[in-house]
Amino acid sequence: MSILKKTNIIAYTLMILGVLLLYLQSSKEYRYFQEQYVLIAGLVLLVVGIYMLSKKLTPREHK
Repeated sequence: MSILKKTNIIAYTLMILGVLLLYLQSSKEYRYFQEQYVLIAGLVLLVVGIYMLSKKLTPREHK
């Protein structure tokens, strides 16, 4: 497996974990996840995953 593919898998995994933490934090059923630290951790994971994917994009050349 190439390094590029591994980074994509890591980035998508971080994004999914971030969204999952944000969802669990918003749910009333999971009392353990009602901390502000869980919200911050979810946002950080989501942003890091998006950053990892976006830094591989090449800039467009205008014609």
